[in-house]
This record gives sequence, structure tokens and C-alpha cells, in this order.
Amino acid sequence: RKKKSKADKDYNMSAAEKSQKAKSIPQKDVYKKPEPGTMGEPAVHPPRKGKGEDKERVRERNFQIGRNFTLYNFTRSSTANKKKIDNTPTSIAVESLKNLVSAVLDPLQDALESKITITSGYRSSELNKAIAGTADDSQHMKGEAVDFKVRGVSSAEVVKKIINLGLPYDQLIRYAP
Repeated sequence: RKKKSKADKDYNMSAAEKSQKAKSIPQKDVYKKPEPGTMGEPAVHPPRKGKGEDKERVRERNFQIGRNFTLYNFTRSSTANKKKIDNTPTSIAVESLKNLVSAVLDPLQDALESKITITSGYRSSELNKAIAGTADDSQHMKGEAVDFKVRGVSSAEVVKKIINLGLPYDQLIRYAP
């Protein structure tokens, strides 16, 4: 006689039993770190009390958010390290960063055939306040903006390439070299 597996037992449970079992299991979203080069979903902390914005925070920073980029590329910050500021993005900001990467940065890096280096990506509101000269409503805090350099390519060439490829953008700000 075949021994029933746990899955078989769950399948044969009544709706009331399943509901009761679900209530007894702690509810949290935890995902394993993806293999390098694969797309993955972030693990999120349970909501934090006392935070005004989106309360879910991403726990794992070093997962792929595109073919050429990890979340760490967008969250590393010497200012945050020096001032001990938590620069962990919200789950909503991570989704915005994924969109930015897939719509703009991955295609741009492929077209330029040169590595894009992120110099400023996501900024928590606390980090944004700590950086002189930043706007209170910076798109960096939403994961909708990125500052970057491309090795061996001038900023003027990068701007032309973005326009010629028809990549979406809200603003293109070219800083003097």
C-alpha cells in the first residue's frame, strides 16, 4: 500500500481544514537567492511599524534585476556606509528599477558594447537628505532614476544613442566630464 505524502494529505483536506492550517503558518514572502545570471524575485521583510511609505523592504540586495545588473549596483553608497544609513529599497522601488533596467539600461549596454557603471541609483529618503544638492522629490527615491558612466564613451554619445534607439526617458541630464 502506497504511503500518502504530505502533498496528498493537503490535497484531501477540506476547505475549512486548509483555512485553519493556513492561519497557523507564519505569513511571509521568502525567496531563495537566484543563480547568477537568472532573474529572481526579492525576499521582503514583514512590514515595519512606524514607516510612512511602503512598509515592505527588500532583504536580499545581490540578486539579478536584469541581464547585466544586480540590485547591489543600484544600492551601494559610500555616503550610506559612512553615515550608517539603511539604503534598502522598498519592493515598489525594486519593481521600478527592474523596469528601468529592462527598458533602458540592458538595451543601452548591449548597443554600446561597453560596460555601464552605476554611480547613483536607488536612494532611501534618509540617504537622499544626506546628499547635498538633491531634490526632495528625487526620482532616485522611487527607483526611477539612475546616474551612470560608460567606459570609453562620452556622455554626448550616450545621449545620442539613447535617442537614436528610441529608449524611453523622462529626463536626460548630461553632466560635464
